[in-house]
Amino acid sequence: MRKSLVMAALVLIAATGCGGGTGDTTGAASPTDRADTRAPVAHHLTVTSTAYRDGGTVPRRFTCDGADISPPIDLAGVPAGTRSPGPV
Repeated sequence: MRKSLVMAALVLIAATGCGGGTGDTTGAASPTDRADTRAPVAHHLTVTSTAYRDGGTVPRRFTCDGADISPPIDLAGVPAGTRSPGPV
């Protein structure tokens, strides 16, 4: 469980990068933002990486202080119909 939470956090960090970006910071909803009134479905998403071991320290090259590159990440248990938001 802890490994999944750590890896999920790393995915979010990697997706947001080290600053910069060209995203809308106004907080306005995009045309694709719609209220979803369906009940949530529980899924078991597993995130793993060969870059470091569970509970280990993230190597510097995968941080903003290093080369700022994304570590290799594998996802398992991705729900059917999941799609990428596009380039980040």
